[in-house]
Amino acid sequence: MELTNQQPSFDLNRHSLMWGALATVLVINLADAGLTLWAVHMGWAVEANPFMAHVLDLGSIPFVLTKIFLVSSGVMLLWMLRSRTLLAAIGSFAVLGTYLYVLSCHMETFRYLMG
Repeated sequence: MELTNQQPSFDLNRHSLMWGALATVLVINLADAGLTLWAVHMGWAVEANPFMAHVLDLGSIPFVLTKIFLVSSGVMLLWMLRSRTLLAAIGSFAVLGTYLYVLSCHMETFRYLMG
């Protein structure tokens, strides 16, 4: 048996990029949930999504759990479809772009409120 001193290669292919995009979506989703709860409880904002506004009326825990479940389900579906269609990869980056926009809206709101 011959041992080689090869370094593992990192293939930056579509699936690697897609995994990174979807993992980032999950992290931003948690940040969005926390920032939304904070802004709503401070009286600075209301939940813009009518369905999630109704869930938020039920409490913070149902809101966060529903948000995690719905976004994670969408992420899982996109990941399961990754090998079948380029549309899943495009959708992953579209969702990432949307969440980055939502996060930038939170940041702009807090920048405005803090002076």
